[in-house]
Amino acid sequence: MLKLGKKRIISIMAILLSLSISLSSCTSLRYNITNKEENDNNSNSLSDKVGSEKINEETSIGSSNINTNLNNNPNVFYDENNVPINNKPANSTTNSEPNSNQTNTSEIKEYPKLIDNTVRLLAGMNQNQRTAYNRICTAIGNFEENVDLKEFNLTEGEVFDCLMTASMTNLKVNYLSLDYGISSVKGKDKVVSVKLAYTKNKAQHQKDLEKLDNKIKSIIDNCKVSDEYDILKYIHDTIIRDCEYDINTENPLSAYDCLVEGKAVCEGYSKAFILLCSEFGIECLPVVGNAGDLSGNPIPHMWNLVKVDGQWLHFDVTWDDPIVLEASKDYDFVKYDYFGLSDIGISMDHEMKKISYLTYPKATSEVDDYYTTYNLVASSVEGAASLLKSEMIVAVNGNENCVRIKLSDSSTYEDVNEYVFVETVNGTENIFEMLSEVKSETGSQTLNSGAYSTVSYSSRNILTIILHYNY
Repeated sequence: MLKLGKKRIISIMAILLSLSISLSSCTSLRYNITNKEENDNNSNSLSDKVGSEKINEETSIGSSNINTNLNNNPNVFYDENNVPINNKPANSTTNSEPNSNQTNTSEIKEYPKLIDNTVRLLAGMNQNQRTAYNRICTAIGNFEENVDLKEFNLTEGEVFDCLMTASMTNLKVNYLSLDYGISSVKGKDKVVSVKLAYTKNKAQHQKDLEKLDNKIKSIIDNCKVSDEYDILKYIHDTIIRDCEYDINTENPLSAYDCLVEGKAVCEGYSKAFILLCSEFGIECLPVVGNAGDLSGNPIPHMWNLVKVDGQWLHFDVTWDDPIVLEASKDYDFVKYDYFGLSDIGISMDHEMKKISYLTYPKATSEVDDYYTTYNLVASSVEGAASLLKSEMIVAVNGNENCVRIKLSDSSTYEDVNEYVFVETVNGTENIFEMLSEVKSETGSQTLNSGAYSTVSYSSRNILTIILHYNY
């Protein structure tokens, strides 16, 4: 376990992974964006290769706060049957609902509110753990420093589970210190108490809470879709566009820093995704495990399982937010390579860690990923060329810079790349002919038909083309 004298790092990643591996950098993808101009045989690398690590993330010294959503709503407690006590119904009024005095209220969509995943996460705990969980949440909400747990006869591992569950189910408090002290019975693995520390007072927390609630309300109010899958795309895109992968913020492992400060690492992305899914009434769970770095080495990572129209699917918002170097910000884009994957699909480069008290639901659907759902899969060169051109037209008309399709297999992927990008007998590439046709058909005055960038992701047979504009 990670130890700092009598202290432990408070982080989901630390709590879950300390028993099996040492913490290192949490991983995500960087992409090899190749910038091409017509008749230019020299490609310029604008970022590192696929699979490289992002900034150092969950290290053994810096980590996250436990975030507890104890703002203006009553604490949710659970009886021995995991039935919530004094919990509001899912469709009841909450502070995040639109203000009734707002103009154009007829245009404001109503969504189910605050799906509570605590019952699922507490299901494997015994009654003493559930009661200790309630006590820890109450202590954090009241800014109490000492939490007496001796009556529950819990081991350190069981207390870690309580702390982790508090972090995963309560996401708005952002004032707990990075570490905590623990007292146990001498010579026995029985916890007597936990000592907490706080980085902010109640007044400071209320200011942060107001910022977070305003941000959430703005995100909800700006949502123009109602289909569950489309809502997830909206949440996914909002997080990626508003946040960048960066450890240089006060609490990069929090939903607050992801949504308000615009900086976070994988745990912050995952928590923000849970929080927003909850506001839209979509059940979302954190998944903790490993993902491969550039060399294929397992690195601690966090992503999500989401229940979509009755099916559980994997979403990794962090890995769908590529790092683009500052000089290439004009070519930034949103990916959907880890949007709606099955257990088999995610297991290509992610490994779920077993948790003693939680059984993850199975994600079995192979036809609910982004590319299949939005009909962006091609099985032939001719079909891919037609799909690429039509998607380019959609992108130009929507003032977007990114076109992405998936090929049905590796052989088709190689054939399509050869057809689109390899020089023909007349000394040019078919991609430039496509761009010229798109510019003519759309009447675009800004599309650069003589340049493009590509993102290669051959292991998943995904082809991404970034359009260039002359502004």
